[in-house]
Amino acid sequence: MKTFYSFTALAGFVFSFCSSPVAGQTQGNGNQPAKGANDFSIVSRTPYSRVWQQQSLATNQLGVVQTNIQSFTEVRSGLCRNDSATGALVDASSEIDLVANGAQAVFGVHQAFWAANANTPGGGAVRLVMAGGDVMSSTLLGVAYWDSSTDTNLLIGSIQDSQGVLNGNQVTYENAFGGNIITADIEYAYNIEGFEQCVVFREQLPDPSAYGMDADHTYVQVLTEFFNPPKPVMQSVAVDGVADDEFINFGDMSIGVGQAFLATNQGGVLTAGPVEKQWITLEGRNLLVEQIPFSQISALQEVLPQHASISKPSKKITRMAALKQKPLLTKPKDFGSVKLATTHSEKPGLVIDYNLVNNATNVTFRGDTTYYVSGTINIYGTNTFEGGAVIKFTNNASITEAASPLTPQLNFVTGPYRPVIFTGKDDNSIGQTITGSTGNPYTNFYAKPALAYGSISGSITNIRISYASQAISVAASSTVSLTDVQIVGCSNGITVTGSGSSTLRNALFANDYAAFNAIGSSATVKAESSTVGSNTYLVTYTATNGVTMNFTNCIFSGVAHLTNNTYPLSGNNNGFYATQQFGSGAISSSSYPFQIVGAGSYYLASGSPFLNAATVNVDAGILADLAQKTVYPPLTINAIVTNNLTMFPQAQRDSNTPSLGWHYDPIDWAGSMALSNAILTALPGTAVAAAGAQYGVWTYDNSMVNFQGTATAPIHFVRYNTVQEQSNTNWESSNWQETFVTQETFSSSSVAAFQFTVWSVLAGDAHMNTFASAFMAGLNFENCQFYNGQFNPADPAIGVTNCLFRRVATSLSDTYGGTASFYFYNNLFTGGSVGNVQFDGGVWTFKDNLFDTTNIGPPLAGDVCSNNAYLSTNTLTGPSNVTDVVLLASPAYQVGTLGQYYYPTSLTSLLHKGSRLASDAGLYHYTITTNNVIESNSVVSIGFHFVATDPSGNPLDANGDGIPDYIEDANGDGFVSSGEIGWNLTNDLGLTVIITQPVNNSKIP
Repeated sequence: MKTFYSFTALAGFVFSFCSSPVAGQTQGNGNQPAKGANDFSIVSRTPYSRVWQQQSLATNQLGVVQTNIQSFTEVRSGLCRNDSATGALVDASSEIDLVANGAQAVFGVHQAFWAANANTPGGGAVRLVMAGGDVMSSTLLGVAYWDSSTDTNLLIGSIQDSQGVLNGNQVTYENAFGGNIITADIEYAYNIEGFEQCVVFREQLPDPSAYGMDADHTYVQVLTEFFNPPKPVMQSVAVDGVADDEFINFGDMSIGVGQAFLATNQGGVLTAGPVEKQWITLEGRNLLVEQIPFSQISALQEVLPQHASISKPSKKITRMAALKQKPLLTKPKDFGSVKLATTHSEKPGLVIDYNLVNNATNVTFRGDTTYYVSGTINIYGTNTFEGGAVIKFTNNASITEAASPLTPQLNFVTGPYRPVIFTGKDDNSIGQTITGSTGNPYTNFYAKPALAYGSISGSITNIRISYASQAISVAASSTVSLTDVQIVGCSNGITVTGSGSSTLRNALFANDYAAFNAIGSSATVKAESSTVGSNTYLVTYTATNGVTMNFTNCIFSGVAHLTNNTYPLSGNNNGFYATQQFGSGAISSSSYPFQIVGAGSYYLASGSPFLNAATVNVDAGILADLAQKTVYPPLTINAIVTNNLTMFPQAQRDSNTPSLGWHYDPIDWAGSMALSNAILTALPGTAVAAAGAQYGVWTYDNSMVNFQGTATAPIHFVRYNTVQEQSNTNWESSNWQETFVTQETFSSSSVAAFQFTVWSVLAGDAHMNTFASAFMAGLNFENCQFYNGQFNPADPAIGVTNCLFRRVATSLSDTYGGTASFYFYNNLFTGGSVGNVQFDGGVWTFKDNLFDTTNIGPPLAGDVCSNNAYLSTNTLTGPSNVTDVVLLASPAYQVGTLGQYYYPTSLTSLLHKGSRLASDAGLYHYTITTNNVIESNSVVSIGFHFVATDPSGNPLDANGDGIPDYIEDANGDGFVSSGEIGWNLTNDLGLTVIITQPVNNSKIP
């Protein structure tokens, strides 16, 4: 493997060290709230985040004043710093000040100091102090050509005297290279994210062939020397046989993949491609060498003026066989200090950059939170993206994975109906509105990229990226698989650099400029069962060598151009409409293949030739995934429902021969229903999506809701935007309230019962609100799961048994009068909060629940509380009991047949520590451990339970009649009661015995 030994910068090209965007991009200091945020205030800080919160008062129809809290979390590397005087976290700033002999920036996590002269040997022209105290000093030495075919070097420019000029958060050394061969500046930008060093060529670089070098094999190099730096950790790959240290990590900060680009005088940026680099130690000297093929920048630099000597090779060029000989530095001139710029002009320049960025370690993007990425956040260590999280970006902001001395991880804790959303800051259709939002994201591009994979391989599941300049980038050392992914309204979808590879299964590209921009020399992309609709390009190439692109079972509709180059595309069994065909076994459609329902524009049209047309000679995992999904749209209803309605799984799941292209999580019924004197029933396996102006289901007057799922066929009750890509504005509402709501003013009683129902919304949404006990007779929830959002029962008699609340804000109250009784048994609250306000005389019961990292407050005012478990870090201000359990850490939950919250068998502090027998709790046939040992008639375990299953994953069926035990024993007590089928008896017909004249003191079954 070849190595290279000198550094390159081009006229108009920039080399940069930073966590900030490349030159020409502007972002704020990070110490001011977003525009229009006057009513928001910062309530908490971490080194990389600030929580903004706004409180407002609102009076409802009954005259009760309520406090509404809105918040979002801003994230950015280096956002906050420790104040040296108080030790408290305060906002960081990118301010640079003039000082004697130079300039300094000392109001960030890292500090930087610049000498007055770029030609400062020994101690270095720049000194950087990282957050942990490590110091790196550096001097840029020169620019060279390297011919890889002959392994020869030419030094075409070495550092010369140049006085620093301060302009805002930049220090520039103009015309910093001697030798009369190149004209280039050195620009340093200080941002709260990090530190950027750029070499900007203002005139064209000479043709290497003028010096006897092969222009097709010559690299432009830039060489910087570092003095006594901390020992870095490198992530290295080989690109065309040349070593490339893609990521260099110094602990607190790291250098990622640099870029070469042309910065125009109109503020535009034309990208040439990624910059390769090596960290080299020679005879005790530490050198950073960056390079890019001359052929990749030669066309871009033609817009720059020619250098006066470009036709006359200079004898002053120094041939360098190796870098053991240090380039000679002239005796530096004493400029005294950096001067302040009086004017600022935007001149075109060729830029090659690399960035030194602060790291944020072990970051979790929570499913109940809206995030605002206000710059670059470099994530390091083990990082988690939870389903439901809404992540909004300002222009050119990004989430970038940093190299790690350990194996870094990006974990996606997502699932059907629980995606992670990446979108622009002006998108108000989803999550919390970011202050200063225009509400119009359609004419702008934001993240660049939303996700950057730098040094690791991994899997991305269940995400949507909208309005990004670049959705995802995959570096040369990475192999990334993407499953169930939507990329909507982006400039570029997937970028794969170097020899990186990406595999996509069930992906949707809608209204993008280019689905793929494969700029690596040997990048590989494979896509199965995906749809590309209304894109300008399928693929744009900038690589000089071959790129592999293969598609199977995909649909291409209205794609104007396949590629911008001549590289071939390969594929098999793909569908085409209004798109040039390629590959074998092409299937064409003469009519538009899709139908639009709600915010989903890519359901297959009835009679489409793409239905049931896929080959099954693909990955088995995608076939199993598609069998649970659909290409058929929901039935919609938006009305007052006055007749009984039964909803069932009508959107056909693709469990037979699959159809081509993208598949949705099923929605069987969608809309907004107000129930009046009617019963609404949902059968097992039905998916219901709320979509309307304010609510999904409203128990308007004298109505009943009966959602009865099963352990293996739960009902999904979700908001439509957890499924549909929102490629149009249908179903958007600025007045949305909740998925389920009860009537507030009518006098008739209504009831609702939910069994095995999975509730899912995105951050900022609400599951339910209920009002007025006189008007809602009762609510009952058993075996349900709630993800994210708000759960706000008020007044009706409510029972909640064996339910999971994952990052849910639960608020209980009886503020409308009456004596509402609440009971909560055997529930798991993980994350989120439980708040309550009790004014009246109802009995509130909390028993056998686990509160895991759940904020409890105001005080839990239950009349009956016992055998609950809490984490020691909880705010436990309510009644406690000698039977309560206090844990020192969250349980090490295990993944089992039916979910991910099983206990290890060693968790004896919770096993069988409840307040009653499992048979009395209705949990006889349930388990809490992955070995599926049933609770039986033992003391019930604390927390959430799953139905016990056999080794094949089926619910236990003791008598083998095909009906699970937990269904036959409807009350879950282990006995065969009147009206039940004998779960442990063969050939039991389930006869009902009616006792009309019981004997005194007899036990009634």
